[in-house]
Amino acid sequence: MAKEKILRLKKQQVLFQISKLRKKAEGKHTMLVLNNIKCKMVHRIFTVIQRKSNFVNLHKFAA
Repeated sequence: MAKEKILRLKKQQVLFQISKLRKKAEGKHTMLVLNNIKCKMVHRIFTVIQRKSNFVNLHKFAA
């Protein structure tokens, strides 16, 4: 169980890194990119608390 949580966290870190690199390639400023990532994290935290469930990445289910 702890292994799964660690793997999930590592996957999220990779997704944030990809997002960061993509925005930097678009020419965005570093602080703007970091602020966007921070907002994504806060949004996900409050959503998980509100739903009282684990985070589910809905983008992988989109067609």
